[in-house]
Amino acid sequence: MIGGGADDAAGLLVVRSQVAPPLHAEYHAWYDNQHVPDRIRLPGWLTARRYVAVHDPEMFLACYDLENLAVLRRPPYVSLRADRPAAEQAILDRIGPMDRRIYRRLGAPAGPEPELDTCGALLLCVWWQPAPDAVAAFHHWYQQEHIPMLAQVPGWLRSRRFALADGAGPGFLAMHDLASAGVFDHPQYRRATATPRRAAAAARRVGYERVLYQLIRRFDPPAKTWPA
Repeated sequence: MIGGGADDAAGLLVVRSQVAPPLHAEYHAWYDNQHVPDRIRLPGWLTARRYVAVHDPEMFLACYDLENLAVLRRPPYVSLRADRPAAEQAILDRIGPMDRRIYRRLGAPAGPEPELDTCGALLLCVWWQPAPDAVAAFHHWYQQEHIPMLAQVPGWLRSRRFALADGAGPGFLAMHDLASAGVFDHPQYRRATATPRRAAAAARRVGYERVLYQLIRRFDPPAKTWPA
């Protein structure tokens, strides 16, 4: 069941998996040549990205931009999940459980999202759960101070925020596209992460995770093609 927002909200599907090195070749071939192509060609599936964690080569992330959350209820996608080919199920059985989370977009303007094709060499994901009485202050700090300050860092390409609609984990996710790891050495980044309001928000959080990922492969419309 998808909750936490209307089905017409712009959506994001995030899938994290832990894969041992002996399975990497088979896992990547399946993901790139079958799993993602079967989804990205469906109506309402806008982009797909695959990443590996910079500090853990066995941790992978796939994320899909969705036109809205309703696409996850449509028969073509529901059938893909319900009627998996035997070869795909065999791979999934060897990998083990995947962490699948569905999000709705926060703070997006009406209509198609601008610069949907933005994709940095690195993706910084920050999962954050403020205490119940600190949610409003958290959102205000992030939107009014934190993102504007990060946007001034050279190489900081894009910041987007999402609220959890289905799945486990902290209630809010920020995804930051970065040109390189050099952004973390810039004085403006250090200023953005050391303000009194940031410290106050951190003091009132009850869940947190921060992972830096490196891009493996991107899948984009309108061509809907994938290099060999």
